[in-house]
Amino acid sequence: MKEIPNKNNQVRKLSWYRVMRSVHLYTGVLLIPWMLIYAVSTFFISHGNLFQKSFEASRKFEEYDKQAFVPDETFPEDPAEQALRILRHLDLEGLHRVVGKPTPERMEILRISPGANTRVLWDKQVNQITLLRQPFAIWRFFNYLHFRAGYRQPYLAFDVWGLMVDLVILSIVLWVITGIYMTVVRPGKKRWFYVCLIGGSVLFVVLVAAFF
Repeated sequence: MKEIPNKNNQVRKLSWYRVMRSVHLYTGVLLIPWMLIYAVSTFFISHGNLFQKSFEASRKFEEYDKQAFVPDETFPEDPAEQALRILRHLDLEGLHRVVGKPTPERMEILRISPGANTRVLWDKQVNQITLLRQPFAIWRFFNYLHFRAGYRQPYLAFDVWGLMVDLVILSIVLWVITGIYMTVVRPGKKRWFYVCLIGGSVLFVVLVAAFF
């Protein structure tokens, strides 16, 4: 006797399929800019030898400004706070780090940004700040965004970006799960699906094993 399909099971499977399809589709659409950034930046990283001359030229800093800077009585003693006060004075507040250990004569700050970093040299003896900047480089722009992650900076934009990176991580896992689910439950032959699934997995294991 031919088994009659359970209508409730069919409805349930269709509902799950729609959920999986929606997750797969809308997270993918939302994260298009991030996926393009990771694709382009990884190309630069993987094929850096093609852009060696551009890399070397764009790493050089060129002086573009000098300003007098005389600290007042409210100027802090802590180097991290000094760096932040100087960058605010220059209207350059943002991601930065103090380079090396400041001396009684000199402090260097690296202002890090997409495309062009800026060196801030404070000569304490003559109360002068010298500004040097790298030329804009498209590869640095994409690499900066590629490696921008975490929640360690006191700026809202960095926290939101870190949240989106976490969403990318979660979505990649969901794309794998939803992609496999939607293919398996759909009727029809799945020969090439299993060829790609098994073949890709085996190739990955073989290549990783070869690295040891």
